[in-house]
Amino acid sequence: MRAYWGVGVICLVASTAAAQNSVHEHGAARLGIATEGDQVFVSFSVDEYTVYGFEGTPSTDLERASQAEGRGKLEDFAALVAIKTSGSCAVLSGGLVEAGLGGLRPLSPLADSVGADEGDDHHDHDGHGDDHDHHGDHHDHDDDDHHAHGDDHGDHDEHGDVSVQFTLKCPGEPKIEQIAVTAFETFPGLEKVTTTLLTQTNQAERVLTSNRSVWRLR
Repeated sequence: MRAYWGVGVICLVASTAAAQNSVHEHGAARLGIATEGDQVFVSFSVDEYTVYGFEGTPSTDLERASQAEGRGKLEDFAALVAIKTSGSCAVLSGGLVEAGLGGLRPLSPLADSVGADEGDDHHDHDGHGDDHDHHGDHHDHDDDDHHAHGDDHGDHDEHGDVSVQFTLKCPGEPKIEQIAVTAFETFPGLEKVTTTLLTQTNQAERVLTSNRSVWRLR
């Protein structure tokens, strides 16, 4: 992973992490996508409970197995998001960031390809709708139905979030055409994903849900 992503990309990743940590909320994630040159940077942050079924340090074999399974899902780019671009892009690298890991845990080099055909298999399901946008619309949303910090966590008193970051390499400067959040299928407890897109000329944000999981930009 490059040591310098550019000021804009660094700000996106920092703001994604800060926003995720500001209010601990179950079933809520943040997805940051930024382009710089011929690369796309993706950051996904979510609470541990949604991924593992518990928070904090695992205390049983069942929790340790659940954590390992959840990490494996987070390290699978296709299990989180499908990004359709103007050209085919390949996932170069990724890293899992989680409390207790001591920072970035790099993954093995990946060769997954995303891009021109990505998103074609993610047609609108019941209620997904045609979520079309033009890089700049900001939509208000109602969080009344979402559970916040005071939920009952059983024997676990710790609250934690887990994040993963990916770097994609494209044949030229990519143009993001569509973002489909596949994490709703991967993590059934996920209810909403606040998605931020940052390019050299634009910044836009959209809240996606299981019923409206596709953001069309072109």
